[in-house]
Amino acid sequence: MFKIGEFSKLSSISIRMLRYYDEKNILKPEYVDPRSGFRYYLAKQLKTVGKIQKLKGLGFSLAAIRKMLVSDDLKAHFEIREEELKEELNSIQAQGRMLESIKESLESNNSLMPYSVILKKLPERRVISLRRQVLDYYQEVKLWDALEKFSKKHQVKYVDDSYAMAIYHDSEYKEKHVDIEIQCTVSDDFEAVKDDDFKFKTVEKIQVASVTFPGAYEQMPFVTEAIAQWIEDNHYLMTGPMFNIFHVSPATEKDPNKYITEACIEVKKEVV
Repeated sequence: MFKIGEFSKLSSISIRMLRYYDEKNILKPEYVDPRSGFRYYLAKQLKTVGKIQKLKGLGFSLAAIRKMLVSDDLKAHFEIREEELKEELNSIQAQGRMLESIKESLESNNSLMPYSVILKKLPERRVISLRRQVLDYYQEVKLWDALEKFSKKHQVKYVDDSYAMAIYHDSEYKEKHVDIEIQCTVSDDFEAVKDDDFKFKTVEKIQVASVTFPGAYEQMPFVTEAIAQWIEDNHYLMTGPMFNIFHVSPATEKDPNKYITEACIEVKKEVV
């Protein structure tokens, strides 16, 4: 057996960390001298050290590693971590695009970029709708994927200007478990398909304040600032949920710089 100092050298792990692993039941010494309290380890425990280091390198927490060392189902843990990494990558990419937007804004010496707000009315439309609570805003793409599959299966007929939109129904901003509805306008002669998830309905015309902007979605804070300022300056009130109309979206364009999005807020004139 090896003393803790010797095992520290062999494993490239500090004595302090080995003691911490012992306290957290991640890597227990093979033997502890009851009189001196000295910890002793076996050579075969270096294999466990190797597993711990690999799992740490993959970003697993020590709590997760403790479970994985005694688990028979490592695949489930790796699948969870894979999803976490995808979310982290999305977040990093979004942060990068946000930095680019802020740099452009600073270079123009204007915190509020020149977005043009217009007051317009969306017509009454017959739509196909899918509304679900999803984990976060990044999961909105799953709704569009589901709609695409349903449309192909049932040969849903859309109008040329389908007003493909995502409506955010929560009464406040939420980071998790968000209530999102997606809609597209279908032709009047298309016969509705009965389905528990996909609804065919007629939506009434509404009045909105909107901004149409090119580029990545990370501009949205500036866009909503512009719309909010317009609402306040022109004495309007918000009367419905915020939503986005996707004129050019990831469905047809891979380059975020080529997206064209219309951010909308339903409004009515304030009665003074």
